[in-house]
Amino acid sequence: NLIGCALEIQKSHKFLMTIRTNKLIKNLKMCLILTEWIYELSKISDGICALLCDAFELKQIEEFLDVEVYLPRKVAGFLRDIFLTLMADQNFKMKLAKSYVKKLPKISENYISGKGCSEHSIFVLSVQFLNRSAFV
Repeated sequence: NLIGCALEIQKSHKFLMTIRTNKLIKNLKMCLILTEWIYELSKISDGICALLCDAFELKQIEEFLDVEVYLPRKVAGFLRDIFLTLMADQNFKMKLAKSYVKKLPKISENYISGKGCSEHSIFVLSVQFLNRSAFV
């Protein structure tokens, strides 16, 4: 069985792999298109940026942080770019910071266990709100 073989290879060689159905591939392509579109929208004007900031709730941000390590690199990259752009809004920045701090143990656990690549991770956002000047 193909899945059993893949699991065996994964265990013996200590690397992660995925088997993707056509439906999942289509969904991932749609996610890429949507995240790129939202990113471009966020840069149009302060008004649209504010609307997008209001649309994100803490729970949604936390869910994105939970799955970021499993997203394709391009989708995760656009998601980080969206968050960076929306951080111009202080309320959104605070929501993201709260979510990040809450999810930091899980995020760290993923990277410690070899999931994801820290150079392309959500960790890059922390410098935007975990610095001394943010608290002064």
